[in-house]
Amino acid sequence: MSLKEAIKNVGMTVAPRMTMELLSARSQKLIMEIEQKRGRVDASKAYVREFGPAVTEGPFKGMVYPDMTIAERNLINKFIGAYEKQLYPWLETAVQKKPKKIVNIGSADGYYSVGLAMRCPDATVYSFDTDRWARGATQALADVNNVKNIEVLAYCDTKWLKGNIGSDTLLLIDCEGGEMQLADAKRIPNLLDADLVIELHDHVVPGIEEKIRSWYGETHTISAVDDPRHQPDAFPQLESVAPDMRMEVLTEGRGPDQRWLYLERQ
Repeated sequence: MSLKEAIKNVGMTVAPRMTMELLSARSQKLIMEIEQKRGRVDASKAYVREFGPAVTEGPFKGMVYPDMTIAERNLINKFIGAYEKQLYPWLETAVQKKPKKIVNIGSADGYYSVGLAMRCPDATVYSFDTDRWARGATQALADVNNVKNIEVLAYCDTKWLKGNIGSDTLLLIDCEGGEMQLADAKRIPNLLDADLVIELHDHVVPGIEEKIRSWYGETHTISAVDDPRHQPDAFPQLESVAPDMRMEVLTEGRGPDQRWLYLERQ
């Protein structure tokens, strides 16, 4: 174990909330620096000037992005319906079930939190992110779309999940390895009543897929999908983007073996 990993482990044991906030802020800063340096943000701003700030394809068509996010992040992949497109069929299935609670752990700029709040107006959405910028971006996205059925929160722990998850819940987890604790149905048995979409981080927690399958295999139908590496030719909306930037603006910063699971209660 490296010194960096050892310090992280100590921090997560002694002061998990503070450690997560520091790690999230560092990660967010790094992502923004990379997107700026590679020209993705400038390309995204040019796209907004030409076509406007609204999502035009995908499950959240019509959702408008606020100036603060446009200024700092590449959004073209979300505008054109490319961002995590492989998950859209799962989301449509989940929306049709009309959940009363939607919990998004690791909300980033609020794409799923606000989008699902718009699609499920009778649900309450609990949007968690330990990064301050992400929470601000999510709230700004909710405000510009006049979304009221959402609570933007900082830190989700097992205690909160034990008190709030039930058969009326859709849970989305993307928290850089935190799924080992937050999806642990042995420690949080009421998770077995919910439907879940989980982004796996096997490079952080080796063997996590096998663990999750062992927890939910008897109660849920489990589907898996890998990152398909979308190609620019599949999105005619990219014709206005410079050819050398088209693959760049589709890039989501995934590892080579990114994988997701959909766990649907039987």
